This record gives sequence, C-alpha cells and structure tokens, in this order.
Amino acid sequence: MPVCNLCLKESELSQSHIIPRAFLKRLKKNSPQLIKIRDAPGVKPVKENADWKERLLCGECEVFINKSYEHGQILFLRGRGNVSKSHDKITFRNFDFEKFYLFLLSILWRASISSHEAFEVVKLPPELQNVFRLALLNREDKINNSVRISDVLKIGIVRITNRPYMTEEETKSIISHFNLRHSEEGHIYYFMVEGFLVSYCWPKTSKSEFPRDLGVFKDSFFLRMPKIQVEKSAVLAEMYNGMISKAIEFSTELW
Repeated sequence: MPVCNLCLKESELSQSHIIPRAFLKRLKKNSPQLIKIRDAPGVKPVKENADWKERLLCGECEVFINKSYEHGQILFLRGRGNVSKSHDKITFRNFDFEKFYLFLLSILWRASISSHEAFEVVKLPPELQNVFRLALLNREDKINNSVRISDVLKIGIVRITNRPYMTEEETKSIISHFNLRHSEEGHIYYFMVEGFLVSYCWPKTSKSEFPRDLGVFKDSFFLRMPKIQVEKSAVLAEMYNGMISKAIEFSTELW
C-alpha cells in the first residue's frame, strides 16, 4: 500500500497537481493544450496538456491542501477582496501572511517531492522537506518554538507587465517550469503562472537583501505587490529572451 507524502499514512493516492489546478484551468480555458518551451539548444517547442500531476497525496490530504490554502488564497490573488492599484504596485488589504506564505510553500514542497521533469531542478534535502511537511500539516509557519520558516526562506511575488508587447491576458497565459538562479544575495527558485512571478529565496547571510523586482513580502496586514516590467528584472528578462529565441529558432515550423 502506498504512503501519503503529507500525513504519512498508508492509503490509495490521488493524482495531485503540483501547480494548483485552479491556475491551470484558467490557462487552458481556450485550449486544452499549452506550448512547452525548454531552454536548451535545438529543442523544439511542443504542445502538451501540462497537467503536471502525479500520485503524491491521499484523498483527505488533497482536500486538506485545497481547503486550507489553495481555494482562499487563489481568490485573494485574483482580487476577491479589498484591492487598490497604482502604476507601480497592487495593494491587497486583509492580508493573512501565514496562510499566504504556507500556500506558496505548499507548491515548493510538492515540486520538491515530485518526479516530474517540470520540477527536476527543485532539490531539497529530506530533512527540509519534512520541516515543510509538518508546517503544512499543522498550518504553522514554524520550525521550532523560536524560529519560523519565513525567517530563513523568503518568498516573493510580483505582477508581471510586458506592455506594449503583450496584453495583460497574454501575459497571464504563460506558465513556466521551476527554474534555479544563483546570485550574490543567495539561491532563488522561481516560476511564472497567471501573470505572477513567484520566487523562493534562500539568503547567503542574514544581511542579504533581495531586489525589489522579486517582491519579497513581509508579515503585515497589507500585501504590497510590485508591478515589474520584464526588461527591468534580470530574472524575467532572461525567461522572456529564452522564449523569444525559441520563437525565432522555430518560426517557420508549426508548433
């Protein structure tokens, strides 16, 4: 009998989406397939379902993750609340830092235990995977009584803008694999979904400061999410340039 990766009980396992299914449903509303672009020489873009799911959790834990984190926080991100916008940021009021942090942590945790190629870059030691597992199971941003996970792993989120080259809807239609970047400040896992860039940042030292274009958020009643133009972010510019290069390389072929 297989064992659930969250509760560690023997059980039949469900097909668990690593990237929440609600994000994928919106991406695929006009087409059941997405275009997959891999940043490797000579590798042609292909159409695929991009479900990115595998048997990781039991049915009860699948429901638990959805009810505890995904449902409410995805509605929050989509502006179902008190939101105001300016030219350079979006401000979300009534922000529950711990729930939102754990929601994004749940995606990283699932990516780290997945064997799918979309998440092969995410390699975390088993001890750290277990810390994340317990935090999600107990609904607490906590390593022990004196240290929180958010003290050592910083998470950021920004709204991507690429005007005048792409509309907001076109920007929201892009989803990426997880990527890994090494910088002077530390190590960063990141991915794009629904017009957001989500980053998981491990600082090299306690004094390391990650740039504004990663949108690292803090414990507050407000989430102030920067709007970042693609060319003003090294991470985004690298990702978009890779996509453009692929489009040019295979421009005469039908994807």
